[in-house]
Amino acid sequence: MNILTFDIEEWFHITDDSISNYQHWDNYEVRIFNNSDRILNFLLKNNLKASFFCIGWIAERYPNLVKNISDCGYDVGPHSFYHRRVFKISDEDFETDLKKSVYSIEDAIGKKVIMYRAPGFSFNKNSKEKVQILINNGIEIDSSICSASLTDGGNFKSNINSPALLKVGSSTIKEYPLNYYSILGKKFIVQGGGYFRLFPEWLIRMLTYHADYTLSYFHPRDFDYEQPTIENLTLFQKFRSYYGLDRAMQKLENLIKYIEFTDISTTEQSVDWVNAPIYEL
Repeated sequence: MNILTFDIEEWFHITDDSISNYQHWDNYEVRIFNNSDRILNFLLKNNLKASFFCIGWIAERYPNLVKNISDCGYDVGPHSFYHRRVFKISDEDFETDLKKSVYSIEDAIGKKVIMYRAPGFSFNKNSKEKVQILINNGIEIDSSICSASLTDGGNFKSNINSPALLKVGSSTIKEYPLNYYSILGKKFIVQGGGYFRLFPEWLIRMLTYHADYTLSYFHPRDFDYEQPTIENLTLFQKFRSYYGLDRAMQKLENLIKYIEFTDISTTEQSVDWVNAPIYEL
């Protein structure tokens, strides 16, 4: 089971605090249209299914862009409104952000959304109340967890590495985690974003081919090698944000020659949810 997902956000929507002031976002160059078209053209050309998680800020400003993704037959769900890591905001702010993002996307596509992904896979062991907020607001499927340590999130304490049910009290929600690999007790990922751009193509292909479950995630900026450079980033931030941009699309084109990908909606029908692992928060 290999799932393909895209997080629809602008080139400057990194989760680092250096560019977190959303009041200045309208001052940046708009690149989301060409970058999103590049992804859609890739999917349509190769007859691929994929799931999309969109920032509400994008949906509010460019509703036709999000509607076009939905009209092409792809899953669409919120990826927050302001792209803030959930462990950095209160439960109240999280719910406000969630409701705003859900409304903006539903208003754009004209249908109910049931999927959600937190920026940076930033749910952690202290996210119980936030998961309950998702459930209370009609979200049925989440993809916000990674049990490996990520720069912006991850490090979920339970070793969730396949579709599972998250249990909060008497409620449950379906979870599609970011998968990880383990060598000598060290967890790492290769399936998305800067990790995909960093690791060699042969390794990604081998690990994906032999895994029972993978979830790949990409952003429009991952394929935009002409994007501006954000100022005041550390050397590490610059490296992970810009390394391998010129080769990323070709790597993905090569990968789909050997690996069959699909979307979350399709896999939902094949997962044995009755016997799926249950993780109580």
